[in-house]
Amino acid sequence: PEVLPKGIRVIRKYRTPELLVNVDAKKIYQVFLNIFLNSVQAMPGGGRLTIGLDVYSRRVTESLKRTYAAITFEDTGKGISKEHLPKIFDFYFSTKKNGSGIGLAIAQQIIEKHGGKIFVKSKIGKGSKFTVYLPINSFEE
Repeated sequence: PEVLPKGIRVIRKYRTPELLVNVDAKKIYQVFLNIFLNSVQAMPGGGRLTIGLDVYSRRVTESLKRTYAAITFEDTGKGISKEHLPKIFDFYFSTKKNGSGIGLAIAQQIIEKHGGKIFVKSKIGKGSKFTVYLPINSFEE
């Protein structure tokens, strides 16, 4: 998005140079745009969105240890309640008046089809942090 709502500041924290990740760029753009827009909408009075990039060599699933690009979106918005947090990746779940409830569900599917994972931490009144892990090395089919 080219125009940010008034009072929203975007900070970039890239702890690594550019990374090459084998992905469908259009689909990953859709994921990042969805998370970005959700973050902005969670800060109607303004706030800060920090977008980060780092490399992790870790186990993000039970059986798989790889090197991952970790892309984070951390906002200072209203946060997600403990009751809603387990449901945010469910199809048709939305807390927004005009929300379709499909954005994060599709985002999760896209990331998992790329061999990655998406996690979220949130605190009411403090904000949310979404972390997307995408494998840097090629993944087995």
